[in-house]
Amino acid sequence: MTRALPLVLLLLPQAALCAPLSFDVKGGQAVPFGGDWGDADVGYEPAAAAAFAGWRKLDDSLAWGVEAGLESGHGSRANDALKIDIFHLAPSLRASFASGARTWTLLAGAGIFHWKHSAYSAGASRFDAGSATNFGVSLGAGVKRRVFGLPLGLEAVWRHLFRMKSDGVGDIGPADNLCLYLSVHFGDPKPVLPPPPLEPYNPDY
Repeated sequence: MTRALPLVLLLLPQAALCAPLSFDVKGGQAVPFGGDWGDADVGYEPAAAAAFAGWRKLDDSLAWGVEAGLESGHGSRANDALKIDIFHLAPSLRASFASGARTWTLLAGAGIFHWKHSAYSAGASRFDAGSATNFGVSLGAGVKRRVFGLPLGLEAVWRHLFRMKSDGVGDIGPADNLCLYLSVHFGDPKPVLPPPPLEPYNPDY
């Protein structure tokens, strides 16, 4: 409970921290690439990806927050019974740049990646399900705009796990995923337009 306190303090709209909050909900696919993790013959297959992020503005272009996400169902190309899920929790920074009707975004984060693998058999050996926790980083870019009034976005995020190693799957080494998301953005206040100027008084009308 004590470890969760910083996250709670970040996301609660307290009077002392009155900057508005905004949120991103994302869904898409995570594609492994590079190294043993992304090997086309013995590596792992793409999986469904989802993420949720809460943001608090620092200024007009910069926000900080926490992102949580899951890539679920990375199947082993060498063993159909082996599947890996990856959960991440990462404090992050987001920079936004408006350009006409679009807003371009850059994302950077670092945090904990907890992954688990299913039970599986390999030859005459049987391996129980297991899990491990490692550190990783995320870097991404995206674009957002309103479509029929709904703030939609497209985002590409590189997620790098420094090392994947456990008794059940051995030493995979570093793992890289390219996560492609469709996102929905909530919470940005609508701009307040100034009232129209008053016309000068004319006693003849």
